[in-house]
Amino acid sequence: MAPSAPQLEWSGSMRHDCSLGFAARDEGVVLLVAVERPQLARGEADATALLLVRTQLLSPVGVGLREMVLRWLASLAWGLGLVIVLLTVSALPARADDRLLLADPTVSNLDGYGGVLAWDQGVDDGNGGVTAYRIAVRERGRVRVLGRRFSQPVGPDVGTDRHGRPVLVYSDCSRRGCGLVTRDVRTGRERRVRVPGDYVRCSDGGAIGASSPSISHGRIVYVLSACRGGSDRVMLRLASGAIRTLVRIHDDGSAGSTDIAGNRVLFSEASTYEPVIGVDVGSKVLLTDTRGSYLRVIGHAYHDGMTSDAVSLPVLASGSAYFLETADDGASRGALTLHRVPLQGFPHARLCDYTQGLSADTFTVTGGHLYFDAADNEGIFERVGPMPTKRRCRPPYAVGFAP
Repeated sequence: MAPSAPQLEWSGSMRHDCSLGFAARDEGVVLLVAVERPQLARGEADATALLLVRTQLLSPVGVGLREMVLRWLASLAWGLGLVIVLLTVSALPARADDRLLLADPTVSNLDGYGGVLAWDQGVDDGNGGVTAYRIAVRERGRVRVLGRRFSQPVGPDVGTDRHGRPVLVYSDCSRRGCGLVTRDVRTGRERRVRVPGDYVRCSDGGAIGASSPSISHGRIVYVLSACRGGSDRVMLRLASGAIRTLVRIHDDGSAGSTDIAGNRVLFSEASTYEPVIGVDVGSKVLLTDTRGSYLRVIGHAYHDGMTSDAVSLPVLASGSAYFLETADDGASRGALTLHRVPLQGFPHARLCDYTQGLSADTFTVTGGHLYFDAADNEGIFERVGPMPTKRRCRPPYAVGFAP
């Protein structure tokens, strides 16, 4: 009786949730390569791709030759499987899990600094609606609500006072206009900050004033809104109380969010028309210093008539400028992209833009961690693990201009 052909089996695992195996039997060689592709959102497993390669001996041969062929096919299967796995793994992004910190669909305007997170929290009316807003703070893993209720979101910014203590600054708006308020995170003590031009009523009945503030070491950057026909200005209030105009926005534009860190000031601007080139130029994220000595474009989104892309939510953290880009085709909100631009050597060094996907309404970076308010209204998440990034560098002359 002739001896039977050898039974060869092997299985193993590799990085990126891949597994590889083959079995060599009498009827042929079976090669299995299973690749589990991680889902970037919430770390859920996506569908598993299964590659199956099978070769089968169709004609009977002698045992010795058959054993040799089986071994040769097994070796070939191993090499082929390794190539498939390597090619598949190289196409997979690094895993990044998003950890839920707080489940609350009413969260908005998330900000953070020094390990402290703050946001607007809606007050439920019992029927799924929101009747008012409060400021919530998360510090050392504990969440608490501060002070009184507001009729609309105030957008708290987390920073420090002139003594380095954690403090919030936000814009309190009413029918009289908008003004600035600071609140001590530890004591909850509130203080109104008066600046020229706050609480203004326009001739058309609108109310404007100081809004979109951010604070660092007692210095407050804010937007001073203008009535119809006027120009918005990005202002700086020093810790001494002195007021300085940093940037005057041209008449067809409006200033948005602001952020300050050290001597750098980052803000967004929305523009409807650029008379020099005769087209709608969309929105920009710009960087200046606390003296207003330069002005540089960090990010730019154009309108092309079909889509309405926008850049907004500027954040300064860890020596980099961050902002969020939104693509909108008019029918639905499209992909969101988080941009990070390191500022080492700026404004003379090359600008390098690192991007990654982020489905968020607002975000913040503090302590080297990325936190965001999920776009699907689930709550606040922390991004855990590396994210795939795309890198694009450009010389400073391509993105800068004189103020």
